[in-house]
Amino acid sequence: MRPHGPRRTRTWTVASIVVAVVVTAAVGHLILGNYRGLIQRREFAREGLRLHTRTLAASLGHSLYGANVRLLDLGHSADVRGELDQRDRELETILSYRFSVLCGARRAATAHFEAIALLDAAGEILTAWPDAADERLQNLSLRPVVGTLPGSGELRLVRVDQEAWYLLAVPITGDTESSGQLVGVVRGSSLLGALNSLASQKLPATAIAHDGETLTRSTAYDEEIQCHPGLVEAVAQQIPLGTVATDDDAKHGTRHVAQARVPWTRLDLVQVFDLPAGLSPNAPRRSLVIFGLGMTLMLGATIYIGRSQLRNHRLASKLDEEATRNRLVTQQKELLVRQMEQRALYEVRLRDAKTAAERASKAKSMFLANMSHEIRTPLNGVLGLADLTLETKLDEEQREYVETIRDSGRALLEVINDILDFSKIEAGRMEVASEAFALRAAVDGVSRMLSPKARQKNVEFEISVSDDIPDHLLGDPMRLRQVLINLLGNSLKFTDDGKIRLAIALAAQGHDRVRLLFEVQDTGIGISQDQQKSIFEAFRQADGSASRTYGGTGLGLTISSRLVRLMGGKLELESAPDHGSTFSFTLPFDLATDAVRSEETGSTTVSQRPLRVLVAEDNPVNQKVVTKLLDKWGHTSVVVTDGEAAVRAWYDDPFDVILMDVKMPRLDGIEATRRIRRAESERDLVDHVPIVALTAAAFAEDERRCRDAGMDAFVSKPLKSEELRRVLGQLTEIANEPIPG
Repeated sequence: MRPHGPRRTRTWTVASIVVAVVVTAAVGHLILGNYRGLIQRREFAREGLRLHTRTLAASLGHSLYGANVRLLDLGHSADVRGELDQRDRELETILSYRFSVLCGARRAATAHFEAIALLDAAGEILTAWPDAADERLQNLSLRPVVGTLPGSGELRLVRVDQEAWYLLAVPITGDTESSGQLVGVVRGSSLLGALNSLASQKLPATAIAHDGETLTRSTAYDEEIQCHPGLVEAVAQQIPLGTVATDDDAKHGTRHVAQARVPWTRLDLVQVFDLPAGLSPNAPRRSLVIFGLGMTLMLGATIYIGRSQLRNHRLASKLDEEATRNRLVTQQKELLVRQMEQRALYEVRLRDAKTAAERASKAKSMFLANMSHEIRTPLNGVLGLADLTLETKLDEEQREYVETIRDSGRALLEVINDILDFSKIEAGRMEVASEAFALRAAVDGVSRMLSPKARQKNVEFEISVSDDIPDHLLGDPMRLRQVLINLLGNSLKFTDDGKIRLAIALAAQGHDRVRLLFEVQDTGIGISQDQQKSIFEAFRQADGSASRTYGGTGLGLTISSRLVRLMGGKLELESAPDHGSTFSFTLPFDLATDAVRSEETGSTTVSQRPLRVLVAEDNPVNQKVVTKLLDKWGHTSVVVTDGEAAVRAWYDDPFDVILMDVKMPRLDGIEATRRIRRAESERDLVDHVPIVALTAAAFAEDERRCRDAGMDAFVSKPLKSEELRRVLGQLTEIANEPIPG
């Protein structure tokens, strides 16, 4: 048995060695695997924390961008640009309210404004909220720029009470090319508060830095120490992204510093994390020490390693979840940014479309004004010569022909006036006046105009005004007559026999205001229910054949409906085929307290004294019409064909009145009038020569332009001889007496 002892010993020794080698290899393999796992875990933790810091930096940048977009949206409003242009107290109050609403709209994960101010080009504060603008808004141009945000915005930096404040400044341009800036103030702690709202748990020690200087820092760990160890040092040393400072202090473990640049700015976000002790560089060495202590500690080491691996797995799972959440937040931010960009693009397109529409409307107005002028000029000759011809000796056939020419010309003039009124209403340039007038006198004028046509068609024509209606009202008598003439003329057009009636009744009455009901009834052809839906549309008649049978543009009812709406009412229709139609509307009127000027019902009169009249007109036909009228009234006329000749003639020889065409070659009537008025002022002339504008331009702005140039009266073409005679009598200030003949 002895020989077997050494062999057995050797066997056990070999077995022991083998077991030791196997156990050592197994334990070494386990420790090596644990060592590698710890290193991988530490690197994975570093990468996750770096990604977390970058994500928060991106969120901080998007928070600033969102605030900048809100400022830009407010800056494009009409109130901000109006305050920049007008410096109006009312707009300032409105803007202060809007600023306070924007400052009070706190949103999670969004920079909150502490104050908002509107500055002019010189940096002076126009409007601010709160009212007392503090020093953070002064000398904005001297503050350091730390970022340029998309969409025209600068991020500036200022310190107030040892705390960093960030100023968002966006440029603003007013409607009159004035410029300024809209400034929003964001507190540094507000930015870090926005980050806290994004994080799933309380943030570690965090700071916002610029060029190695701490601007804003969190108050994390305040319960333990004043500030997290290493935060200020990390910022001051400008530690690169992902740098790890090892500190195996039992209280704090391993310290990890991560730094990332905030998008669109020169700001850095710095975070200092305290990692668990298991991620320190000494962990692998501890495993080796445990292996050296012996096999007795192997079980404990195995348990420890198992627990470490379990912790690694849990930490990796948490980091994966955090990374997934961060990716989702980033995707949502990117989606929000894209939506903001699309909205900004839509706004730009909308502004371009608005500008194009305004240009088209202006071109349309100019076209209509030019066409009106070009049509009215020859029409003035047609109607003027027709009136003059009718006053000569004619046989019956000739008189019938000339009256037909005159009536056709007047019909064409009505078409032109309808189109001009419609275009002004469409462009929003139709204005409703408020002046004192006599209701019954205005209605009598309508009756005198339409009664002859009713008698010609053998149609009974009746006008009834209730006795309890006050006669003196405030309103627009011209537009009221236009509506009544359109409605009654429409009834006359479609009524061949029977009756047409205008009834005006009192609908309601207050202390100083009344509402009147107007009804126009006829026994004409009537309108079906289907046709009533389109009767108030432009260029539409109830039946397409009506325009061929009865004539007309189809604009009369459209214009009447819109004029009634402008005066505060609504035009309504009740009708049935072969049972006539009833148009009705109600309008409000204030009671007139001043004296009301009575409408002229007698013949138009002028002075018996012959006048010396200068006629500035380049159109030969219009020259003939005007001079014939003047000759007939006993006046002497001198004709010139351009503005320069008119000025020279006035210099050479005095005149009682000047009839001035507006559009003439070489020098137009506007500039010629300015020169005459300027010469009167320079020569201290006591006598002021009256100048009457004779023009085919019939818009209200044309009359204002003539009067601004110094003209005393405005007469549009085609000329009405009665109107011209009345104007001459008023301007020469001579008692009106009828002129024979």
